[in-house]
Amino acid sequence: MPSSERTRTTTGAVVVTCGGRRCQALSGGSPETLRAAVRNTAGAVLIRSQGCLGPCVWAPVALVAPRQGAGGPLLAATLLGPLHRPADVGSLADWVRQGGPDTTPVPPDLRALVRHELG
Repeated sequence: MPSSERTRTTTGAVVVTCGGRRCQALSGGSPETLRAAVRNTAGAVLIRSQGCLGPCVWAPVALVAPRQGAGGPLLAATLLGPLHRPADVGSLADWVRQGGPDTTPVPPDLRALVRHELG
């Protein structure tokens, strides 16, 4: 089927948190806040990378992406950081509950933390 005829259906946000030493050491928010948001949001997935995601200057960081259908490929991701404050992690959790980047634009309180939009 040509791509123009495909229907884009997304299912929940995928959040990848950095497992690197610097991000883990500087993590200021409650990981349980984000875990609870993902656990209670249909289709959302939380992944903690086994190593560093790379942009240590903005640590701690997270990637947030919608995916195409249940179990489908990730679509354009947004890199956020630094997520030092519990309020920032809370805002990320709220965004996940609202459907994340495919259904809701980056919330105003997270816009200053957008480092890259990866297509």
